[in-house]
Amino acid sequence: MRKSLMILVAAALVFVPVVVSAQSSASSNVTVTATVQRGLTMSPASATLDFGTVVAGAGAPTIAANGASAVPFSVQGHTSHAIHFTFANGTITHGTDNLTFTPAVIGGATNNQASATAITSGAGLTLSAADPGVYYAWVGGSLNVVAGTPPGVYSGVWQLTVAY
Repeated sequence: MRKSLMILVAAALVFVPVVVSAQSSASSNVTVTATVQRGLTMSPASATLDFGTVVAGAGAPTIAANGASAVPFSVQGHTSHAIHFTFANGTITHGTDNLTFTPAVIGGATNNQASATAITSGAGLTLSAADPGVYYAWVGGSLNVVAGTPPGVYSGVWQLTVAY
C-alpha cells in the first residue's frame, strides 16, 4: 500500500501546475541631451562688386580685398565656434561671352580690414569670443579681360557661403 501511495503522490505532482515567475515587461532609462547653437547669419545678404569700365587687353582689372572698393561682410554665430567659408571662381556674362572672376577674400575676428588675412576656401576659422560670435570678411578679386574680349556690360552672381 505504501508503494501505491507513493505512486499516487508522484503522479499527482506531475499534474500539479508549476508557477514560473517571469516579468512581462522591462524598462531602461535613456538620458537625452542636445547643445543648441546660434544659427549663422551673414550680412549683407547681397552686394555689388563693381569693376567699372575696363579696357580689353589692358591687364586684369583688380579690386583689392583690403581696398576701399571691396565688399564687406560680417558673419554672426555661436561664440568661439569654427566656421568655413567656401567659394570658387565665378563667371560673368554678356550674351554668350564670358569673363572669369577670381575672388580674393580676407577676414578676421575684428572689424579691421587692414589687419585681415587671406581666407582660403574651405579653411577653418573661428568666430570671436563675443556673444554673438562674429567674423568679418572683405571680398575683392580680378577679372580676366583679354585682348579681343567683346565689348558690353558683363554681369553674374558669385556666391560666398559660410557654414559651421
